[in-house]
Amino acid sequence: MLQAKGACEDQVAIFAKEWPHGVTPSMEACQRAAVIGLSLDWFAKNMLSATAEAAYDAACTPARAAYEAACTPARAAYEAACAPALAAYQAARAPALAAYQAACATAGAAYEAACATAWAAYAAACAPARAAYEAACATALAAYQAACATALWMP
Repeated sequence: MLQAKGACEDQVAIFAKEWPHGVTPSMEACQRAAVIGLSLDWFAKNMLSATAEAAYDAACTPARAAYEAACTPARAAYEAACAPALAAYQAARAPALAAYQAACATAGAAYEAACATAWAAYAAACAPARAAYEAACATALAAYQAACATALWMP
């Protein structure tokens, strides 16, 4: 049933490991689902009625706001603490990145030149066959259109 509703493979695996024969919804099962990492939000959206989902969302809104309020300053402190290390990393990799990009540009130009030459040879080799194909199709198309025009006017 979870797969039919579009549940992710990893979520189905977690559920099947915990409840190989299924589970009857209960407070205990919901709390266990949260502990083992099942997405309660996904469950609410995909398995509950619209009314029950709205009640779930209303009940979770204050907790979600508290979570965001707690995480926002922690995220800012994390980013501030990591900023010098990130700048050092970017400075250290800049020469290697520039060398890599230059090598790729050279290789890319050589590849494009080789492909252009090969494509021109292909197009030249195919030109007579293409002309014959187009001529045959033009003749067949004219016959088809004449037949269809006749079929349209059948008194």
